[in-house]
Amino acid sequence: MNRRGVALVEILIAAGLVAVAATSFFSLVKTAGQSLKVCQQRQQALYAARSQMEQLFNKPSSEEAAVLKTEIGWDSRRKPLILYSLRSKY
Repeated sequence: MNRRGVALVEILIAAGLVAVAATSFFSLVKTAGQSLKVCQQRQQALYAARSQMEQLFNKPSSEEAAVLKTEIGWDSRRKPLILYSLRSKY
């Protein structure tokens, strides 16, 4: 094999390595974007659940103690977010 053939093989191997690295990088970026979206959805659901809990806390009640439950569906593919809280007169 002459020097031109060796250089061509080296270029093909380098191009293959760059392609593998680029594919891995873009896959990582895509996964990070999806994770960020899920985190934002969970955060919004948590804010909505806290808001509902505050509304329940502010309602007048004659009971000495009560367990409050708030359920928020934050994604149709996942289980709903459920928060429990204990409310007491004292």
